[in-house]
Amino acid sequence: YINRIQMWLRHIEKEFQPDPGYMERQTYILPNHREILVNWLIYVQALLKLLPETLFITVNIIDRFLSKRELQSEKMLQLLGGAAMLIACKFQEINPPTLSDFVAVMQGAWGAPDILRMETKILTVLQFDLNYTPPSVFVENYSRAIHMSDPIVLAYTSLLLDVALLRLDFLRYRQSELVICAMQLAFEQVRTLQEGRGHSFATEMAHLGVVIDREGFNIQKLNSCRERLDHHRRNEHISPHPSIIKKYKATGLIQVPSQTQAQA
Repeated sequence: YINRIQMWLRHIEKEFQPDPGYMERQTYILPNHREILVNWLIYVQALLKLLPETLFITVNIIDRFLSKRELQSEKMLQLLGGAAMLIACKFQEINPPTLSDFVAVMQGAWGAPDILRMETKILTVLQFDLNYTPPSVFVENYSRAIHMSDPIVLAYTSLLLDVALLRLDFLRYRQSELVICAMQLAFEQVRTLQEGRGHSFATEMAHLGVVIDREGFNIQKLNSCRERLDHHRRNEHISPHPSIIKKYKATGLIQVPSQTQAQA
């Protein structure tokens, strides 16, 4: 049944895709404000030891809410993010953090009543529809389909998906499209990092091509997504976000600029 399940997951993706142009209707927040918020949420995910799925569900809740409602101040963006992550934790985590944990990570900017009111508002606007499929599900399904379990490729795919999560311009692509492009780039970059000493991944990449054909992906859209993702990947190596450094420094997959490079 795996193929039927996969096709169903791709079919319902569009129901949970935010409006890519919602920022144009926002008066008090800008794309860089969202980027700062997601950077902070990646930090909170690491701090509270949350699942990767929780982070992606959180950002999907935020983007879908902002697709439907205008935020009344820039300051409220952190409140929206904290309340969205609280909801995502209840939905995804086995042992979710408590309300007091989120009050603590907000460092007194918002209290428990504020978070609860925002939680109620989010759930009302989204009509309690939270059954979004995070990209990790597609990573797992495609990895099984092409018989790939290389931990470095999977880690680099995760890094690229986090890079995409930070940027508003990736809302135009579905999660399955982002995963395909992230995996393709991960194969190429890991092969480059290994300088020909490791596995070529030729068989896995060929199998991924078969998956692309079988599931009917739009090749032109995949190429656009891949080019955009590769562009931001290069920028992340030059000037990485603090959350990306903290999360991936130990893997060796992200180059941390020296103080001299940063100043230059």
